[in-house]
Amino acid sequence: MTSDDSTKLADPGPAHIAVELRRALGDRLRATYRFGSALAMSVDTDEDSVAGRRVLALVDAVDLDVLTAVAPIAKTADKMGLDLRLDTADDIADGADAYPDLTLELIETKRLIDGDDVLATLTVHTVDLRLRLEQSLRALHQGLVRSFLRAGDDPRRLTAALARGGRRLVYLAQGILILKGCLAGPDAGETPAVGLRRILEVGRPVFGEDGTAVLRDVAAAIAQPQSPALAGDAGVALFGRAVGFVHALAKIADAHED
Repeated sequence: MTSDDSTKLADPGPAHIAVELRRALGDRLRATYRFGSALAMSVDTDEDSVAGRRVLALVDAVDLDVLTAVAPIAKTADKMGLDLRLDTADDIADGADAYPDLTLELIETKRLIDGDDVLATLTVHTVDLRLRLEQSLRALHQGLVRSFLRAGDDPRRLTAALARGGRRLVYLAQGILILKGCLAGPDAGETPAVGLRRILEVGRPVFGEDGTAVLRDVAAAIAQPQSPALAGDAGVALFGRAVGFVHALAKIADAHED
């Protein structure tokens, strides 16, 4: 068993859930990871100031016995503010190209808590990547549009919606750079701060100055959702810029020739 001791000290929640999963599932549990970031960091530092608040449990098969055993643990995780996800390593690998934003986030932010690192070789292949990126970007665009229609011009609700979609936007932007050959892909265990800085630097010729500024501002909004800069018209304006940037990325994916 391998564990991330720094995670236990900074945020004992994921480690506690990992212990409960091992107790409930025994050898059927292959690995437990924490992953994800609120991008709550400065792009000028390598420090990731927010531990992953999502936990991924990988089992040998997702069947009724496993679901029954994990259900009460998932409730505990929810009370702790953790999002517990259940899957198999094979299904994560098989679906890597179908969900490029999730896969890129996993590669960059996953930290092994328990078990063997069965996702060590996880990657996104460029075959069909253009189509998957376009699908994900158009779905995100429609989701943001629906959020605005529901929230109206309420900056607080729009900021919450932007925080939900912003993480996907960062990794889909990274996917566009991989598609266009500007990036080889994320390094395993690389902090989100480094990854974001790299996306901003490499992406400027592709996204333009305005698009790069939107991406940076969205990351800052996720990092500090209570910032006065997001209050009132400024928050509404950023949401509108983000909607336009997502649409522009979808057009880039659509126009790309494999």
